[in-house]
Amino acid sequence: MMSPVSARVHARRTWYLQTNAVVAAWLAVLGVVVLGHQGIPVADWLMVHLLLLGAVSTAIIIWSQHFADTLVRRPALAGRRSLIVRLVGHTLGAILVMIGMIVNLFAVVLVGGVLVGAVAVLHAILLGGELCRAKPSRFGSLVRYYVVAAVSLFGGVGLGIWMANPGTDSDLHARLYVAHIALNVLGWVGLTAVGTLLLLWPTVLRTRLGDGTDAAARAALPVLIAGVTVVAGASLAGVPLGVGAGSVL
Repeated sequence: MMSPVSARVHARRTWYLQTNAVVAAWLAVLGVVVLGHQGIPVADWLMVHLLLLGAVSTAIIIWSQHFADTLVRRPALAGRRSLIVRLVGHTLGAILVMIGMIVNLFAVVLVGGVLVGAVAVLHAILLGGELCRAKPSRFGSLVRYYVVAAVSLFGGVGLGIWMANPGTDSDLHARLYVAHIALNVLGWVGLTAVGTLLLLWPTVLRTRLGDGTDAAARAALPVLIAGVTVVAGASLAGVPLGVGAGSVL
């Protein structure tokens, strides 16, 4: 028989193997589409979104929750059950978005996009609540990166739905496109990556975190938020110089 400690380690390992199997499934589908993309409608769009909306976003939901739990030393409300709900909701929503784009049915895209956006809001609320309920910890503030990233995903999904609307003219579509990328890639993926790497990179290098790391992280977040917001806002307003200024930030 396994000891209680070994049993907990085994259960945790099994849990992460099961949840990350969803990421592996997205990557497997991506591989199939890459190999047979010539006969698939909107193949270029589909390959990008299988990677980012599918595999990458699923991994972010799983691991941002894991790191948040570790940093604040307090699990989210409903624990793993709430994460399962988010993973199921996001996966179903993403699948509907992709089906809608392939068969050119905006109503299906709309339902899927709303579901993905709702999961993003729920993710932000749960992580934010976790941070508020926790005792102060040295790097608990990094959870704010994950919260803001989830809010950014919500905005990016909304713009994506707008882009998919057949009534959106080409000029507006072009402006929505850059803003959509800014919120999803720089916001959702970028902020998550920065918040995580602040902790993981010193671990990879096997060195201790600098004394000013937490303060630097706190100071950087508003600047990063401003940069992403300016890029998205300037793109929507049709101001290229503003997009450049936001990129500099």
